[in-house]
Amino acid sequence: MGPDAQTAMQAALVAEQAAVWAYALVAAHARDQSAMIADARSGHLLRRDATAARLTAAGASAPEPAAAYQVAVDVQDQNSAWQLAQDIESGVAAAWRVVIGSSDDAEVRGFALTGLSEAAVRLAMWKQIAGINPPTIAFPGQP
Repeated sequence: MGPDAQTAMQAALVAEQAAVWAYALVAAHARDQSAMIADARSGHLLRRDATAARLTAAGASAPEPAAAYQVAVDVQDQNSAWQLAQDIESGVAAAWRVVIGSSDDAEVRGFALTGLSEAAVRLAMWKQIAGINPPTIAFPGQP
């Protein structure tokens, strides 16, 4: 794994760690979606652990999770929780998109593409719950 891919992968790991943490905020205000939240959080936990293992196997450092993360949404109710969930998935998709563009290694790019795809699917699900039409976007992870 080249240095650019390593740096991008470390940033994606941080995004996954932040997602795991932030879903607790979503869960506090979107109780009707508890199963979906649990599935999303579980997916981020698995991706976080797999990413940390890849970094370590490549001889790179795997950043430790922070105690807390700053979020752009003041979560006060179900609608703001849904918005935070969308922000989480958009941020994760963006992080994996950077990994794809930072490596020529097909295996690294495939791993990152899976992360991007998983985040894009969750983003579409949250948009659908929030009543946003269309729930999908052409290029997930793109600003």
